[in-house]
Parts: sequence; structure tokens; C-alpha cells
Amino acid sequence: MREVTHVVCTGCSLLCDDIKVTVEGSSVRGIYNACSRGCSRLTIEVSEERLTHPLIRVDGKLEKTNMENAVRRLLEILKSADRPLLYGWSNCVSEAQILGIKIAREVRGVIDSTSSFCQGVVYLAAREARGFHTATLGEVLNRADLLVFWGCNPPETHLRHFSRYTFFPRGKYRQTGFEERDSIVVDVRESGSMKIARMPVLVEPNSDYELIETLRAVIKGYKPSKKKISGIDVSRVLSISEKLTSARFCAIFYGLGLSATKGTFRNVAVLLSLASELNKRGVRCVVLPMAGHFNMVGFNRVMLEMTGFPYGVDFHNGTPYWNPGETTAFDLLKREEVDAVICVGADPVSHLPLRLAKFLSEIPTVYIGTHRSPTMLVSEVSIPVALAGIEQEGTAYRLDGVPLLLKRIIDPPDGVPSDVELLKTLLKKVSG
Repeated sequence: MREVTHVVCTGCSLLCDDIKVTVEGSSVRGIYNACSRGCSRLTIEVSEERLTHPLIRVDGKLEKTNMENAVRRLLEILKSADRPLLYGWSNCVSEAQILGIKIAREVRGVIDSTSSFCQGVVYLAAREARGFHTATLGEVLNRADLLVFWGCNPPETHLRHFSRYTFFPRGKYRQTGFEERDSIVVDVRESGSMKIARMPVLVEPNSDYELIETLRAVIKGYKPSKKKISGIDVSRVLSISEKLTSARFCAIFYGLGLSATKGTFRNVAVLLSLASELNKRGVRCVVLPMAGHFNMVGFNRVMLEMTGFPYGVDFHNGTPYWNPGETTAFDLLKREEVDAVICVGADPVSHLPLRLAKFLSEIPTVYIGTHRSPTMLVSEVSIPVALAGIEQEGTAYRLDGVPLLLKRIIDPPDGVPSDVELLKTLLKKVSG
């Protein structure tokens, strides 16, 4: 038995780094400080659904093969495709993401992540709002006196968010913790977050844009002409604006309840504009997305640094080209414009509409992942890789953009490479 401290949990994008585990042989036996999702993640290596051998389709059936044959077939698919799509990446370390971008450039394909129809819209919103204000979770913990949760419910998605960074902990300048912090939760339903918020706000579905624009107008000095805004009384809207303008440090967290509803990225854009208005009036206001997968933010950061664009980049002409709605995975699959798909650290068949999932089964698809999945069942080739943060070290970016180093605490199954090792081999072969 041995103890490993300061383990970074990859259960969600909070990347909690205060986890302690006890290891016996090649298995995790004890876990301390992690939430239920973190515990599931840290013991996932013993799952019966673990993919431990490469699979290749022969006469319509998936059969076990060796790594050499699987990689050879993967290369054949990549080299014969005119417009391959390399998709996923949000559950990979940043070192693997860098290699994926280089491979996409070499094969002149398209590379995209799950962020293109998730929290990646913040980059579209930032262009429209001319930038955004952000902060680290540590700064929020130590300084924030007003917390706003818009279209998200951390008790279900980011289980230690309230206990470690926002509602309950004591900060350097917020010594009484919960008693000293005000809170607003805006949602279309009665969520767990609403039960403990000082001001729960229940709005009509698809009306967020109207409410945020009204708040901006009120802050600028205008008076609403309607009695109700987004289904709530105008007096309630005035109370929200008063809380916003009287705060010293306001942290706004938003989720898919805002960014994936009517208005999409424009909802986020107007929220960023609201934050700018508050900053102009002396209120320190920051906006942070509640990213899902543990390194979704990392992919966007790596892509921006290497290509100048956050996701959905097409290298067909040899140079990076970005046009959301044209070069993003969902739209490419919808128009059936790709002739091969390499899925790395993602399971699109489980999450895409049926017609798009069916299209994946009709073209050469390769699945690179840790566990058996519906995508594996429709793939020509399936290749197992090590678990990031458990069997493989690397870098991941927290939802606030802070990079953290993941540890390797146990060994992967025999013959199972890390995704970095696999992608290095692929890059060498497609570059040769």
C-alpha cells in the first residue's frame, strides 16, 4: 500500500487537486476528499466495460487484433480520406491535443472538439462583446461577495463547486464564507441551487436575452416600460440590478441553460456586455463558463495558440480556416461532407441525433478511447488508451483556464499505450 497526495481529479472541469488516494499494486483502494463523480472516475480502471484490446472489423464483425494491425488500418483510413474529421479531444491531455492538431494539418483534415456545441460559444460571444472579464477560481473564493449562477446547477454537474470555491468556503477577504456572500440563481426550473440561493429567479424558457438586456438598460439608468420581464415582476428585475451594482466583486457562472437555448452565443455575448457595464461602474465582475469535460477548456486554449481559432478548424487548403456552422463537426456530419471520422476521447454516437449517428456507421470511423461505447460498435477500428490523470500524466486546463499537471498513479493494462504515445506514432507515419 502506498499513498499519493495532491492527485488532480478528472471527474469534471474543476480539476480538484486536493485528492489523496491509496494504491495497492495496480489498483486504487482508497480515495479521500473526492466527490462521488471523482470516486467513480478514480476507480474506473476496474470497470468491466474497459477496452483493453484493439478491435478491427472483419466481415462486419469486430474481432480482437494486435496494435500493429490496428494502427495500420487507421493509417489506411486516414490516407485514403479526402476530408477526414478528427473529433473529440476534451477528455485528452493537452499534449495529445497538440499532436492531434499536427496530424490534422498533415492529412489536411478538420479537427473539432465537443466544445463546438457546448461552452466553446464563449469565443464567438467574446468577438461580439469585444472581449470578456475573467478570474481564477481562487480569486473568486477569496474576494467574491456576489455569486450568480445562470442556467447551471453545480450540485448536479460540478459537485464540489459550492463547497470548495463559491458558496460555503471561507476566503482570505471573505472570512465568514456563506454568511458574507450574496447569491442569485437564474433558471427555468426549481433546481438544487435555487434551494440555497438568497435570490432564486425563475424565468420563462428562452427569455434570458430579454432579461439580461433589461438589466443592462436599468444599470444605464433606463426604466422598464413592461410590468413583467421574462416572466418575472419588474420589481424583481430592479432588485437584481441593485444587487449587481452594489457588489464589490461579482462572479457570474453560466451553463448550457443559457448558451444552448434560443439565442445561443448571443445570450453569452449580452451577458459579457453586462459584465463590462458593471466593470465600468466600479464593480469587479467576471464571467466563467461551467465547462463539462475535464480538458475542454484546454483544447480551446491549445487551438487558439496553434491556429488562432478555438475549435472547428479546417486544414483542407494547408492553412487553418475557421467558420462556425461550416467547419464544425455537427454541421459537417449533417451535410455528410466528411468521408472518415477519428473519434479521440469522445462518444458521438451516444450524443448526436440519430441521423448523424447513423452516418458515422456508414463511413470509416475509428474509435480511440478507454471504454467500450456505442461509437466503438460502429467503428472500423477501436484502439484502447490509458486513462488520463490515473494511468497517464499530462497537462489539463481547469474551467478558469489555469493549467494543472495530472499524475500517473497506477500502470495501464499490459499493451495499452497512452494517447500521446499512439498519436506520436501516427504523426510520425503520416509525416513520412
